[in-house]
Amino acid sequence: VCSSDLLDNIRDTQSQQKQIHISTSDIRTVAEADSVLIQLNWEKRYLVLVNMMPKLTTGHATFQMKYTSQGWRLAGIGGDNVFAASAK
Repeated sequence: VCSSDLLDNIRDTQSQQKQIHISTSDIRTVAEADSVLIQLNWEKRYLVLVNMMPKLTTGHATFQMKYTSQGWRLAGIGGDNVFAASAK
């Protein structure tokens, strides 16, 4: 997911879903000197704005963080997109 897609996904989610609650589980990390890989399962509960019906979606995501001269930065996101309006 590139940064513009990520921001678009978050904006779309806010216009289509309300009362969003995201839980994570099975968090695994792999750390090196200047990078960290974080893998996790997620569960997202929310109300669909059109009909206010509750919905549950689940998925698995991977986040890569890199250490730069400006501190830790998000370098990549993979797997199922928890931020997408129509998440899995």
